[in-house]
Amino acid sequence: MRNLPCELLQIVASYSDNLPVLVLVNKHIHRCLTPILYRRIDVSVESNTKALLNTLRESRALRKHPQVFYTTLQIHLMFGHSERHCAVLGEVLMLTPNIIEISLNFVFSNAQVIWKRTGYPFQLQTLGVSGVSKDFFSTDFAQTQKAVEHLDLSLPSNSRLRKLQSFVVAPEPEVFPKLKSVRGMRALVQHILPGRPISSVSLWDTIEKKALPSFVEALSETTAPLEFLHVGLGMSPNSWYKRIPAFFSDISYAHGSLRTLKLWFYPPNRDLDSAPLDPESVYVFLQVT
Repeated sequence: MRNLPCELLQIVASYSDNLPVLVLVNKHIHRCLTPILYRRIDVSVESNTKALLNTLRESRALRKHPQVFYTTLQIHLMFGHSERHCAVLGEVLMLTPNIIEISLNFVFSNAQVIWKRTGYPFQLQTLGVSGVSKDFFSTDFAQTQKAVEHLDLSLPSNSRLRKLQSFVVAPEPEVFPKLKSVRGMRALVQHILPGRPISSVSLWDTIEKKALPSFVEALSETTAPLEFLHVGLGMSPNSWYKRIPAFFSDISYAHGSLRTLKLWFYPPNRDLDSAPLDPESVYVFLQVT
């Protein structure tokens, strides 16, 4: 193993789910594998999470030269993970100053312990969260991440959590002040749009006719010209010829800046739990560039 070049070791190790353990084998392997340490970490298993924590604590190189390491961490936590496990994960995040992108998939309340911790050493540029809590935008985590430019509030797989997204408290103006793009459910996105330099907007769910005016108004209150818009309209086929031109008229303020418009259509009041999430398989997917 000591004679293998770093490039080959990295290729072999990239197929392992236990990189934090492999990094501790010897100094040569440690030197070769730490640059890819963040590329594929399975933190759904508590032992792996603890191994990663031990590696970060024992590695002076990680603390001294964080810029050489991968900057993306994907975290998927499902039902059955303990609050203790989430606390360990919080300790891991405290030792990752180079992270600029985190994808968090939460479907249970224990994960909220991560938001309660303060003083994280990183400033994210990209943040993905599935299933945010009601007070997410008022947490210290959200309020201290001033560099976030891309926010993906993914559609929770759990139907109960999906409904709770409509009750999330709107963020204060100082939260995510540099935000450029946002994706999520309409109820969430609509809260975030006003007062931020957002030029790219994507929705996971459809906009019913009665909700369209408030969304269009929020869309007009961004501080940057709108360039990309991906929305679903809840309508029946026989109303397309009226509703589509009306929608184009509603967003007339963006005609000069809009580069890409993607529209997809669901029958009105269609239940997301019974409908496929791929809009192309439902009715029509219209893209204007």
